[in-house]
Amino acid sequence: MIIKKIAIGNTKEAFVEDRLTSSVNIIYSDDNNKGKTVLFQGLMYALGNEPIFPSGFNYKDYYFYTMIEIDKVEYEFLRKNNNFMLISESIFQIFDSQTELKYFLNENLFTLPTIEKSERLKMVDLQLFYQLFFVGQDKRNPSNVISSGYYNKNDFINMLCSYNGYPITNSSIEQIKDNKNLIKEKEISIKKYKKLIKISKESPLLNEFINEYADRETYSETRKSMVSLREKITEFKKKRNRETNRVIKLRNLRSELGSFNHQVDVGKVICAECGSEKILYVNSNLSFDVSNLEVRSQILHSIERSILMKSNLINEYEDNINREQQSLKKLLNETPVEIQDILIYSDEILSSEEYSREIFRLQKEIEGLKNTIGNSETTEEDTKEKKKNMLEELISLMNRHYKSIEDIAYNKYESLFTKREETYSGSDEQEFYYCKTMAINDYFNHEFPIIIDSFRDGEISTGKEQKMLEGYKKLNKQVLLSSTLKKEEYEKEKYQNLDGVNAIDYSDYANSKLLRVEDKEKFVDLLYRFGISI
Repeated sequence: MIIKKIAIGNTKEAFVEDRLTSSVNIIYSDDNNKGKTVLFQGLMYALGNEPIFPSGFNYKDYYFYTMIEIDKVEYEFLRKNNNFMLISESIFQIFDSQTELKYFLNENLFTLPTIEKSERLKMVDLQLFYQLFFVGQDKRNPSNVISSGYYNKNDFINMLCSYNGYPITNSSIEQIKDNKNLIKEKEISIKKYKKLIKISKESPLLNEFINEYADRETYSETRKSMVSLREKITEFKKKRNRETNRVIKLRNLRSELGSFNHQVDVGKVICAECGSEKILYVNSNLSFDVSNLEVRSQILHSIERSILMKSNLINEYEDNINREQQSLKKLLNETPVEIQDILIYSDEILSSEEYSREIFRLQKEIEGLKNTIGNSETTEEDTKEKKKNMLEELISLMNRHYKSIEDIAYNKYESLFTKREETYSGSDEQEFYYCKTMAINDYFNHEFPIIIDSFRDGEISTGKEQKMLEGYKKLNKQVLLSSTLKKEEYEKEKYQNLDGVNAIDYSDYANSKLLRVEDKEKFVDLLYRFGISI
C-alpha cells in the first residue's frame, strides 16, 4: 500500500497534500501547531481509524480524503463523521459505519485478523489493526495499546498470532473441558447401566418416581447462567433486527431512486431547487446529484453491495443466536444431582440387551472424545509454543534495532509492552516505538507503509535520528514521518540535503490553521469525483 494523497476540508477551507513519494517522507516545520498531526490523523481517519485529533480541532465539520494505491490500483476514500465512500476503477461504495467499511476492506483489499473478544470470535476493528504500522502522537502508552479502551495489549498480541496464522482462542480450551465433562457423564451412565442390568424388571414405584420428577423445577441451580445466555441472545436479536430494518429501508430506497416518488428513511430523494430537474439523494452527512444517470447508477450499485453486506451480517447474527440457544437448551436439559438416582429407575423399561448396546455405544463415544482431547491438547500446546516463539523473535528484533541506534551490546526490551510502572517517556518512548514498529515490519513483512507522527519527539540526538532514518530507508517501502525542528536545525536545512528523503516544509503555514482558502477549489473538485452535491 502507498499513500498518494491526503486532503481535509469543506466548502470554506481545505488543505490538499499530494507531494508524497513511495520512499521516506518527512513532513517538518520550525515550530509546533503547523497542522502535521491533523494531517496524519486525517489520513488514518479517512481509512476508518478512530478520531484522535488535537483538542480545538472540530473534525466533525470537515470531509477527510485519502488516496491509496494497492497493486497499482488507486482507491479513494472519503469520510464525513461515520459515513464513508470508496471509489476506484470498478468500485463505487457507500458505508454507513466503520463496521461496514471494515468488512468490505477485509473482503476486497486486505485480510483482517480474528481474535476472541467478549467470549466470541471477532474480526478486529481498524483502530487496533492499524497499530501494526501507525503510531500517532497523542494518547500513546508503551504499557498498552494506543488510546486503549475496548482493546488492550493482550488483544494486540492475539491479533499478531492470528495475523501469523494461528488464532489464540479460549474456545478450544473450553471445548477440551466440555469433552472431559462429557466423558465423566458417559462413564457415570455406563456404571448405572451395569447396575440396572441386575435390577429387577418390575418396580411398582417406577412411574411414581418419573411423574414426580416431571413436575419439578430445575431452573434455580442454573438461573445465573440462563440470565447471561438470554441477555446475549436478546442483544444478537436486536442487532439482527436492526440490520434487517436497514436492509428493508435500502430496498425501499433502491425502488425510490428509480421513480423519485417519495422520501425514505435511509436517504431522501428531494427536489434541490423548486421546479428544477436537479434531484439529490441525501445520506446522513453526504448528498449526491442523482439526476446524473452515472452517479445514480453508481449509488444503486453501492446500495446493492450494502444490502449484500448487511445480509451477511444478519446471517452472522443468526449463527450467534443459534449457538447461544443451543447452549441454553443444553443448560435446561441438565439434570439436578439430587434426583439422578430416581431417574436411574426410569430406564428399567429397557432390556438387558439394550443396556449392553448402550454401554458399548458409550464406550465408543468415550474413545472418540479421548482422541479428540488428545488432538486438541496437542494443537493447543503447539499454538502456545508458536506464540512464545513469535514473541521471542519480535523482542529479539526490537533489541537488534535498539542496538543499531545506541551502539551497545545489552538487550533493553523484554516485552512488546512495558510494565505499567516503567512506562517510557521522552526519547526512550520514541526509541521504543521505532524498535517495535520496525520489528513488526521485519517479522511480518507486511504490505503497509510505516507512519509515525512526531518520530523524533523527546530530544532524540541527531546521531540516533540519522540511524533511524537509515533504518527506514533500508525498508524499501513508503515511510511517512513528521518532525519539529529547532531553529538552528531548520536554518541549516537539516532534511533538505538528505539522500533518499522527500522533505516537505510546513513552516510557512499559519499556526493552528492548516486549512486555507487557497486549496478550497482543489478540494471541491475531489468532492465532485464522489458525486457529492455542495
